[in-house]
Amino acid sequence: MRWIIIAMILFVAPYTYLTLHYRKPGPSYQPYQDAKEKTVLAHNGYARISLPSAQPASGMLLPVQGIPASTTTSVLGLTPELKKALGTAVTIPEAIDSVAAPTIFEHGKTYPFSYGCSTSDLHHALAGTRLYVKDKNVYFITDFEALVGGLSSRDTHTVIALELPSGALEAGSYMFTVVGKNQSRSWHVLVK
Repeated sequence: MRWIIIAMILFVAPYTYLTLHYRKPGPSYQPYQDAKEKTVLAHNGYARISLPSAQPASGMLLPVQGIPASTTTSVLGLTPELKKALGTAVTIPEAIDSVAAPTIFEHGKTYPFSYGCSTSDLHHALAGTRLYVKDKNVYFITDFEALVGGLSSRDTHTVIALELPSGALEAGSYMFTVVGKNQSRSWHVLVK
């Protein structure tokens, strides 16, 4: 009986310490929800690409290299298929108020662009950005996560910088849309 108690002390205590000390911060990977989302997206003809997103320290849009794209404002929000696939698992910004992006995406190069968005309150922070492609439409969904422990951000407006990897899209003309709940921004991009 003593050896069981000794074994528990020798193995459980260090295991607990190591687990708590080296645990990855943030929410854990949820394979069931991810597989479900991929299945619904594939059924509706969407492809998904996760993009690394950053918030520039200056808080300003990045300068555009090349000819800047002309953007249009819409009250699009999520399309019905994306809404069904993503469900309530995503918290998108309230509005996309500005975009700085080039009109041409050259093959073999990355496509850097940035946009400004507003959240509903100070208690949300950038979680990540995903790109959804269907036919010649490209949707950028920015996800925000709730801050815990009484933390808050400095401002409800944030600038997000993205870089679309080379080879992510085939050659052709695309309509890019950064999706917000109440206001989205769209622009045409030629992929060479």
